[in-house]
Amino acid sequence: METMANMTTISTTKIIKKIAGYFIIFPLSLSLGALASAHLVTTHDSGELTCDDPSLYTAQKDERGVPFNHRKQLLTDLDQKFEEFRHLNESPSPLSQFESSNENLNYNIKKVITINSGYSIYRYEIGQPKAPWKVLITSGIHAGTEPHSVVVALNLINDLIKNHKKFSDVYFVIYPNLNPWGFLHGTRENEEHIDLNRVFKREKIESDSMQIVANSLHDESFNLAMDLHGGIGRKTFFAIRSKDDQGLSERAMQFLGESQLLLESTSKQYPDYAHHAKFSKRYCLVAPGVSETKTPGTLKSHVSQISDFAYTMEYPGKLTPLEIQSKFQDLIYSYIEKLRFIPSNPKGIGASTVELESNRECPD
Repeated sequence: METMANMTTISTTKIIKKIAGYFIIFPLSLSLGALASAHLVTTHDSGELTCDDPSLYTAQKDERGVPFNHRKQLLTDLDQKFEEFRHLNESPSPLSQFESSNENLNYNIKKVITINSGYSIYRYEIGQPKAPWKVLITSGIHAGTEPHSVVVALNLINDLIKNHKKFSDVYFVIYPNLNPWGFLHGTRENEEHIDLNRVFKREKIESDSMQIVANSLHDESFNLAMDLHGGIGRKTFFAIRSKDDQGLSERAMQFLGESQLLLESTSKQYPDYAHHAKFSKRYCLVAPGVSETKTPGTLKSHVSQISDFAYTMEYPGKLTPLEIQSKFQDLIYSYIEKLRFIPSNPKGIGASTVELESNRECPD
């Protein structure tokens, strides 16, 4: 049984470079023992930002590229930095000397729940809630076997804080690690041996922690929702959409360019099925890298009720850690850029899933 923590919020709205630099230290400091990326950097005593050492990634095969000791340090740092921010937020003096700033960044942290293993699930809010575009990013529901999803989410938080003007018209809500116990123990399940990406049933959510996460999204709606995952044995990226997305995925995927980075159908025709080792008709591709499935109980299926467009995003585990992190983050940004060309709420938030037209169905 999980226990719900108070919905503790750390919030700051007026930050200039100096104080923003302090906040940047939060996700960056996690990389000291856990993360490395072209986008992820650490802060040294001199205050200069330098790229992390890729040699950190000397994991064993079963660690999926992120060593377990680094995962443990990452979880510890998450809790520590939350407490540091809570202390900072309760003391106005560190902010008062920078009040003349004209650089505004709205940045909140919420502790959603502390589970009985002692680890917490956090929610980050970056940007103005009244921004014209709203993006939800969830990650780590299968964190143990798909750990780079957590790394990418933290990279993203870091980059958005550092470069918040780039997406000043977007409000981000990010849950970087929905399964901290699984992350530490190298499994896609939680401590109760439950696959959390199958508990979002129409009748009820069959997990206390995920019910609380869902409650934390009450009365919110989004233009785009992305749940980050990894295809462990794959060499290609792909997205699983919940319904017709007016070509958003196809346009967003094009930046990858090289066909070997996109999941293709076995016939190279579309729509058709992609190769799957166990289930030949698992993924019906409507375009290179773009699949559509109706798997029940997934987080994607749940958030599609409050989002214009909802996706499960899969990274290829066969790439190097740096390639995964760099390209996955760029892919997320590509979706957001292409989203801006689609009218807000084109079919209505939570509209019923649009079935493929008869001439767009995969063959039997």
